[in-house]
Amino acid sequence: MLRLDKRLTAVVNEVKGEVLADIGCDHGKVSAASLIGGKVKRVIACDISEDSLSKASQLAKRLGLDAMECRCGDGLIPLKDSETDCAVIAGMGGNEIISILSKGSKGIKRFVLVAHRNVVDLRKFLRAQGFYTEKDYTVEEGGKFYDIIVALADTGKKSTDEKSLYIGKNSIDNPDFVKYSRYIREKYEKLGVYADETLKKIYGYCMHKDDFKIKDVTDEIEKHAPLSLMLDFDSAGLNLGDKEQKLTGIMLAQNATFSVLEECVEKGCNLLVTHHPSVFGEERDLYSERLLKKAEEYGINLYSCHTNLDCCKGGLNDYLAGLIGLKKVKIADGCAREGVLPQPLKLKDFAKTLADILGDANVKYVGDGEKVISNTLICTGAGARDDELVEYARDNVIDCIASGESKISVALKIRDYNLALVDFGHYNSEIFCIDIFRAWLDSKFGDMICISNTDKDPYTKA
Repeated sequence: MLRLDKRLTAVVNEVKGEVLADIGCDHGKVSAASLIGGKVKRVIACDISEDSLSKASQLAKRLGLDAMECRCGDGLIPLKDSETDCAVIAGMGGNEIISILSKGSKGIKRFVLVAHRNVVDLRKFLRAQGFYTEKDYTVEEGGKFYDIIVALADTGKKSTDEKSLYIGKNSIDNPDFVKYSRYIREKYEKLGVYADETLKKIYGYCMHKDDFKIKDVTDEIEKHAPLSLMLDFDSAGLNLGDKEQKLTGIMLAQNATFSVLEECVEKGCNLLVTHHPSVFGEERDLYSERLLKKAEEYGINLYSCHTNLDCCKGGLNDYLAGLIGLKKVKIADGCAREGVLPQPLKLKDFAKTLADILGDANVKYVGDGEKVISNTLICTGAGARDDELVEYARDNVIDCIASGESKISVALKIRDYNLALVDFGHYNSEIFCIDIFRAWLDSKFGDMICISNTDKDPYTKA
């Protein structure tokens, strides 16, 4: 049985005609698969290497492909004029393909080209020589990216779009383009000022693949976490900006800070999506006023998904419940989740488990460390300030509350009620908002997403 990888499968899918010329055929798999699949009636497999041609010849004999002929030679030279109507040229660089085609096309009308490098130069050559690009898209195979170009000769059609010279005609409609765009962004950011002009162009078109608006992102988030779920005190939603503005890039962070705003400018992001709002309520403190002024100066839209992210299905509390492995999870008081541990744990061991999961060295607990915990209430962020949560735990036979930022009055009440509390950091329990936002946005906006490197836990362990 003949097996092809994703790249070669894409190549064979584009073969069409009576007779195929497989230039640089190497092992001959494209030639053989084109015959077996009925794409053509006859194949001339050509390669400059006699060793490679020998492999192709042996494959043809093994599969009983009498319609596959092997010829040794450079490029199209082994072919007679108008002998074939389709040619595959793959497994080489763009400049090598240009060199082959510069010597004449031998009357071939359809070319399937795969350049491993210098693909922009190849596209420019094809356009200058009057070829019409029928298809041009990116395929990912084993972490590498290949551009599949179908170029037609003598059609009278012309291609004029500059964007297609740099990212292909059909790439943005291809699912592998998101991965490719992320690869380009990482490569560009690594090179920085040393990036060449071609890479800058490719990066620019990858980052602006569509005319998305700010509202396209916020609408996508609110499909999962509607603003109707936010609590009364909250200010989730668009804290600053215009939803009709064109999107240039998305920065994801837990918090809006001056350093994060600087990152947005540096990486070309005009939308900052955070968990915590930039402002609470109608009254703004001096810090918030200064932050909003700086964001407005930079042209950055500020959007937060706060208590609606805590409360929604698949939001922060469900996410943490999943990390802990809670069973029989249900909504408890407000945004909190109630569930049963996979196996009972002593309070001190449960606290250590949470510390490990959250990467939080400052986790502490209230209660007898030897107490066995099973039924648990979890609430990310500052839920341990909430007296109502304590009363819910007492009334519903909850062994332990796992939450953050407990007040001394809450801690004393928990001790007197003979309950237990594991108190973790606010930042550590909610930084998973980044993972959630990215999962929601990645398929549509993946190449436009940046993750903040400066939004870090402000506390340092003594």
